[in-house]
Amino acid sequence: LLEGGSTVPFISRYRKEATGSLDEVAVTTIRDRLVPRVTAGFSRSFDVGDEQDKLMLNAEFYYNGAGYNDNMFEELTDPADLALFVTDYYSSGDYGQYYGALFLTVNKFILNDMTLTLSGIGNFSDLSFMAAAELAYSPVYNFTITFSLIGYFGENLREYTVALDPSDVSLTPGNNQLAASLRCRVKF
Repeated sequence: LLEGGSTVPFISRYRKEATGSLDEVAVTTIRDRLVPRVTAGFSRSFDVGDEQDKLMLNAEFYYNGAGYNDNMFEELTDPADLALFVTDYYSSGDYGQYYGALFLTVNKFILNDMTLTLSGIGNFSDLSFMAAAELAYSPVYNFTITFSLIGYFGENLREYTVALDPSDVSLTPGNNQLAASLRCRVKF
């Protein structure tokens, strides 16, 4: 009803059957919770030579009407405020207003059982980004070895360049960090 343009008084007085007899205060609370969030995505597979779906490209843009352009990490110097922010407010990938992501997967990379994935995500509101390269190899059924390289880029104290230590909720400022990992997975 709200999306259709009906006013709060009209809904609370004349559409009681549709709302379960909500009053104006309750309808106003619901109206104020409606926040625009828009996602637009693109996905495409490409054949290379005789290989079907050798390359897969995915891209996504996300607009969060409830997100912020302000950088809250710079404002939070008191540990108590930071703890409240991290536990009750902050959600990675849903903090800023504008996000973009790009993923490229190369199947049968070098070997038939090897996959290369390149991915990136960015918070365009605070200009911080994360990029990753992952190489996965499955030499036998239910066993995978994966090497990952992840980089975090942007100015200091941004969404993807700050590290939050959950043990003491402290803020570790960082800038352009790089991490690598090697994992083995066995499925039973």
